Amino acid sequence: MSDKHNVLVLDDEESIRYSLRRFLIEAGFEVATASRPEQARALVSEREFEAAVVDRILPDGEDGLEFIGYLKERQPDCVSIVISAFPSFESAAESLRHETFAYIPKPFRKNEICRVVQEAVEHGASKKERKNCELLFRSLFDISPDPTVICDVFGNTTFINQAFTKTFGYTEDDVLGRYVPFIPPWDKEESDINMTMLLAGMSVPGRKARRIAKDETIIDVLINTSMCQYGKRSAKDIIFVLKVLQEPQGLSLKKEDSK
Repeated sequence: MSDKHNVLVLDDEESIRYSLRRFLIEAGFEVATASRPEQARALVSEREFEAAVVDRILPDGEDGLEFIGYLKERQPDCVSIVISAFPSFESAAESLRHETFAYIPKPFRKNEICRVVQEAVEHGASKKERKNCELLFRSLFDISPDPTVICDVFGNTTFINQAFTKTFGYTEDDVLGRYVPFIPPWDKEESDINMTMLLAGMSVPGRKARRIAKDETIIDVLINTSMCQYGKRSAKDIIFVLKVLQEPQGLSLKKEDSK
């Protein structure tokens, strides 16, 4: 079985199909070509593709973005690239709304198209690695009795487990894609220092701290922090596992601030 990446090319111009096929094969890809959407749909039913290069305007007034929508439904990990002989701002904006990876005007250079396809394949592989690892994290951490938060290097939350919701009151709707507002003002500096150490590749020892629940109750915890990278192409995430040291005593943030 070949370990080359499969790329689909959909364009009604024979010269474009020929050039793209030659360029991409020379760059090390497996390439399948189609001149019409129905041919491309048949290819999609036969094999998996990592990337697709699709002409914006197809025969009989068909829209390449319609095919991209079809492709995303059946192969969500395939990354699409739009090419167009009539580029415009409106066309590019519409392509972005369909979550295409790139929008390339014709004519294009060999190095340019090969580079973009390679980047698209790597992007798709990174997304697939992340998805697989997030499923693994969910299966592992969802059954953990300890509250667990995973965030990206910018502090945006990508995962919380059931124990975190039960302990702190925050749901996925409250925090996913956002910062969890549970670090008290007096601990922010040390938390920032720990984050800087992690990003620099240093280990951070577990430490006792206080965190704020959604109802402003203060909870004593032992925080263990680690960096995780899903694969060579993937971005890093930060895992916070919080062990509750005692049941909340009803101390509120306002009471703590007044001390």
